[in-house]
Parts: sequence; structure tokens; C-alpha cells
Amino acid sequence: MVTEKRMKELFTRANPIPDVNEIELDAATHLEELHRRSSEMTRLDTPIRPTTSAMSRLRLTLAGGLAVALVAVVALVVLTTSDAEEVTSDGGVVSADFVGTWTVPMEGISGLFLYIDESGRYALSDSFGGFEERTIETGDWTFDGDEFVFTTDDVVASSCAGTVGRYAVRRVDEERIRLTAATPDPCSERQRGMALGPLRAYPLDPEFSDG
Repeated sequence: MVTEKRMKELFTRANPIPDVNEIELDAATHLEELHRRSSEMTRLDTPIRPTTSAMSRLRLTLAGGLAVALVAVVALVVLTTSDAEEVTSDGGVVSADFVGTWTVPMEGISGLFLYIDESGRYALSDSFGGFEERTIETGDWTFDGDEFVFTTDDVVASSCAGTVGRYAVRRVDEERIRLTAATPDPCSERQRGMALGPLRAYPLDPEFSDG
């Protein structure tokens, strides 16, 4: 039988009264342990220089790459601008610049020869060696500073007889002049021929018979 005295002894053993000195000692130990762990975490977090150095190297690399790209873009713009100026410059063409023999490219080769003389006459042939025998058309030409005008003879045995073709002029370089139809040319064959590419100066003039 459990007596009252026995019950008190059991409760005392189950819930012992803590010693104040032991509590203070445990608290101090606990605080010291927390301080030690905090110091270790600080030491682990402190060395961040490698990350900063890596970021610096990355920034330098990106800056270098951007600089190279910028130089390439500038060079491309300069080259493109230079080419555009060469193609679009009219070069101050005058009537005397047309006098001589010109070739019109056909499928990558010189297939047509245009002879322009200083008296205002022109002749077109598909053969330089047999220019006179293989003449396609003849006529008059004029140039007013803006338009080059072909006026084909009426006696020409082709659909271009008696037609007038007006062409805008643009100098491409020292050897080439481009003629572009300012208005649709009634002689469609001539317009197609001029559209093949710029006229290129030919170093020789054809020989004609005295007759």
C-alpha cells in the first residue's frame, strides 16, 4: 500500500528541484558555444576575394569582346559607305566622256559593242572585229548633263527603228558608266541590253570603210 509519505518521495524524484548554480554554469557554457560557432561562420564567410576577382575578369572579358565587336562594326560601316560612294557618284559626266567604244556585258562576257563618235552619231554591233558588217542599229545621240538620248534611224531594219530612248547617267568608276532608262524605252531590246550592266570603256575603236 502506497502511503502519503511514499507518494511525496516519488514526486520528488520525478521532478527534482534544479540547482541554481548548475543552471548558471550551463547557460555560460551555452553562450560560449554560440560565440565559438558564430566566429567560425564569420571566418568562413569572410574570404570573398576570389569571387570579386572572378567577376572582375568576367567584366574585362566582356569589355574586350564588346570593343572587338565595335571595331568590326565600324570597319564594316566604313567599307560599306566607301562602296556606296563609289557606285552612286556621278563623277561630273560630260558629253566628251561618252566618245569612244563601250562594251555591254552579256552573260559575263562582252557581247555588245557601242560606238559613240564626237559628231553625235552612234552605232551598235554584236561583233567588234566585224562591227560594220554586224551593225544592229545606228542613230543620233545627245547628252544634256542629265539624260543620254538615243534617237534611232528610221532605216534600221529592226523594231527599234525611229524610236527615242532616254537614259539617266551615273558614273560607276573611271572605266564604267551606267545608263538606266529614265522612262520606258520603246525599244525594249535596247532597254534590256542597257540593264545588263554598266557600259565599260573599250580601248579600241572599230574600223569603218570609207563608203
